[in-house]
Amino acid sequence: MAYNDDISDNEIRIIGVDNVDTSTVESNVNGGDQNEPVQRPRNKWKWFAIGLILLILIVLSCLLTLFHSNNKRIVVEEIVDTIQAVSDKTETAEMELKTKASLTIREDTINDINLIIFTPEGYKAELKVGAIDTLDKSIMLCAQAADIRSDNGEIVSAYVLDGEPLSRGIAKKGFCAIIDDAITLGMAEETPLYERVVESKGDFFRQYPLVHDSQMQENKPKGKAIRNALCILNGKVCVIRSANIESFHDFAQALQDIGVTEAISLTGSNATFIVNDNDGNFTNYGTFEKSYENINYIIFRKKSQQ
Repeated sequence: MAYNDDISDNEIRIIGVDNVDTSTVESNVNGGDQNEPVQRPRNKWKWFAIGLILLILIVLSCLLTLFHSNNKRIVVEEIVDTIQAVSDKTETAEMELKTKASLTIREDTINDINLIIFTPEGYKAELKVGAIDTLDKSIMLCAQAADIRSDNGEIVSAYVLDGEPLSRGIAKKGFCAIIDDAITLGMAEETPLYERVVESKGDFFRQYPLVHDSQMQENKPKGKAIRNALCILNGKVCVIRSANIESFHDFAQALQDIGVTEAISLTGSNATFIVNDNDGNFTNYGTFEKSYENINYIIFRKKSQQ
């Protein structure tokens, strides 16, 4: 047949088939695999999935390692901070013991009057009614506070102990109010501090005023005796005692001249006046009074030993 002449030696003619994909045929002719175009996409998705899984595992492993490391670091930092805080508290407590709980004693002379000045530091002030424990090493200073009437043994003028009024009256205008260890001295027939003391369970007593607002005050008693006073000197609470017998006038004048801004008297003469010399040795500048039912004291204790 004539058309056979049109076929070259290296060509193939397929009879009875339309729309032959010549690229596929050429691939087969050239030794290609007819299933290759179908298998390659499957291999690509397979390796993509494996790679994705490995990547996820690596990321998770890194996150777990980082989280574990952070937890360790946080725990260590918290322990260090706690140790530091305890150390700071210990150092503060030691400083209080060394520098705050002490009693300074010095002597001074003014207008030929010899004064002994007792200045407590780191104290807890309180009033007490009844006998005191002379073996109590926390006591820095203890002195009789309010006077006792000789006729009935009652406390003279207003007296409040732990918020409870034990006596009333304003026979003596000087006062001492103790609220949360803070001592306030003043002179007034009426003061709102009295009500505050009762409400706050504090202490309060009255005595003769000696110095008010840096001015000496006159008092009726004119005799002479060893004088004791609760004072504010250079902004600090102190107790000042005369080394010799003095009148109220001369003693008050000496307190003003030495710089006292407020002062009220404490029971004088041979009244109990105990001092701790910081080494635990007590000295009683007075004598131990017989135990009246209402004998009372102002006590300065070492705050660091409360």
